[in-house]
Amino acid sequence: MAATLAGLPQRPAGPTILSLRLPDGDEWTLGPRAIGRPFLARITLTNEGDAPIVLWDPDNSEGSACASVTLTDEAGRSTVLRPRPMRRAGGGPTVVSVPPSRVLIYDLELLRLVGPESLPPGRYTVTPSYENDRKSSPPMPEVWTGKVQGEPQAIRIVLPEP
Repeated sequence: MAATLAGLPQRPAGPTILSLRLPDGDEWTLGPRAIGRPFLARITLTNEGDAPIVLWDPDNSEGSACASVTLTDEAGRSTVLRPRPMRRAGGGPTVVSVPPSRVLIYDLELLRLVGPESLPPGRYTVTPSYENDRKSSPPMPEVWTGKVQGEPQAIRIVLPEP
């Protein structure tokens, strides 16, 4: 059972994926000649716990690739799309504190369908996730580690009309 404060149960600290928003909706039309169009996704994390949680700042090298989406085709093959990790330009890692009931939004431009990363037209399931396995070290506050996934959504990737 969870720890209690003054007899009230506390909700466990950790992020929850509140929503996945795909600006193109449930049908994503490829660009001309079926290449060059980015896949856009907005993942909204929320803290449903009773205490603040600390996450790596999404604008630094540690936090830049924590949010991702997995596209799974009808045959069960999965492709994980995540931003390329940023290189540290200098300084140390930074964190963000997410108070209870607050959100953190990740806007991702994940892929251009070119070359070896191309995805053929068809039906896919898109599942958002946030994963961190990098622990912090003193004097930084303790950063949340683990993985959470959101509800999958169905999409179709289609060729442009001629």
